Amino acid sequence: MIGLYSGQSFELTENLLMALVKDIVIDQGETLVIDCLWRDKETKIPIDLTGCSIFLQARAAKASSSPLLIDASTTNGKIVIGTPATDGEFAITLSATYTSGLAVAAEPLAPDKRAYFELVIVSAGGVLTKLRKGNIIFNPSVYYP
Repeated sequence: MIGLYSGQSFELTENLLMALVKDIVIDQGETLVIDCLWRDKETKIPIDLTGCSIFLQARAAKASSSPLLIDASTTNGKIVIGTPATDGEFAITLSATYTSGLAVAAEPLAPDKRAYFELVIVSAGGVLTKLRKGNIIFNPSVYYP
């Protein structure tokens, strides 16, 4: 796995009938790093990520019209594919400054501070695979430097 900082990781398997559900917890003002490994469910061989694009989006509601709270991707640098890409590893990193802003953006959410996310990979050939989905839980900070 790519360096583990926040204690959150996903092991992802190919041959999914639907995206697996797993929640992400974000502590306000803390750097979030989620290490991911995508491999074949049966053979356990890593999936080659060469030429892939990876996206994680979160919204306050499950509607496409709901504003984005998180927009992380290989395009904007918040998701980085490991080297070599054939190892099937990637990391999602949100800086402490970014997560501080998310907690503020999440204020209109219900009291439990939940939002909804999907993690998607688009192969070099254009095949879209939804790997994970679930809730994002925001924990407000009591430390303000």
